[in-house]
Amino acid sequence: GSAPDAQSLARQVNELEEALRRKTVDLERGAGQQTLRAQVEGLQRELDNRADELREAQAQTTSTQKQLWQARDSYSKLNVEHQAEAGRHQHEVERLRHQIAALERQGVAGGHHRPPQPQRQEQPMM
Repeated sequence: GSAPDAQSLARQVNELEEALRRKTVDLERGAGQQTLRAQVEGLQRELDNRADELREAQAQTTSTQKQLWQARDSYSKLNVEHQAEAGRHQHEVERLRHQIAALERQGVAGGHHRPPQPQRQEQPMM
């Protein structure tokens, strides 16, 4: 079976502690001593086992939590790097666009222009 989760274990521990407390009260009243003593010892063992399981489950949860934080941290760093990289590309694209525009203007001024492209015809400034 799968390991019980920390919450259900905590609930079991609480229930066992409650049962143990009740049995201990009965034991102190002196009713059916032998049977009760055996029950109390059994409950105490059960409680110890559950408490151990609870600690393990909590440790497991903590390690999962740590992994989650690390993953989120890595993601954030990568995301920041990616944004910076995208910014650099954008800058480069702009630079090339300006360079092309300048070269086209020079080419047009020198009479070596490409056939006009209808979709990018700019009206001459008046």
